[in-house]
Amino acid sequence: MKVAIIGAGFVGENLAHALIKVGHEVMLSSRTPDSEKMQTLIADLGEAARTGTVQATFAFSDVIAIALSWEAARGVAMGAGDWSGKILLDMTQGDSKELAELTGARVVKIFNTIGAEHYQNPDFNGQVASMLYCGDDAEAKRIAGQLATDIGFDAIDVGDLSMSVHLVNLARLWITLMRQSMGRDFAFKLIKK
Repeated sequence: MKVAIIGAGFVGENLAHALIKVGHEVMLSSRTPDSEKMQTLIADLGEAARTGTVQATFAFSDVIAIALSWEAARGVAMGAGDWSGKILLDMTQGDSKELAELTGARVVKIFNTIGAEHYQNPDFNGQVASMLYCGDDAEAKRIAGQLATDIGFDAIDVGDLSMSVHLVNLARLWITLMRQSMGRDFAFKLIKK
């Protein structure tokens, strides 16, 4: 599958590595796609990766992950183009419902409750980390869940987009624990009987 990733920082780069490792193609956006930094990143990612402007990345795929801060994501959402039919994977710590209203895209909140470096290997001493996600569109959720499963997570659909506030709060808990005492090498796991 082709996945467009808007944002080529730490989060976007790690998602790109994880997706490419399991056979997907990616395009990473950059304000300076021809820069030495971006060309080095693309060379490191290999033949399944490319880079382009936000507009070129937006046109690359109907599945678009936003790996930006909330403020930057809102700006991109409003200026990237026509979101009709697009699936927006919201990786931010912001309001997914607002992104859905701004874009009209099929929004899925996902990939926001763990350190991005763990996208490439979500195994913690034999326990696979859970990746909770939510959205209002069944097909968009199926695709998002499959991408999470592909890269090794235990993907769990937690409901409609109104649940995104709880995923943001879970991410805030992860960040708080990381800063207080846990470091970055931990994840949440949902266990059922």
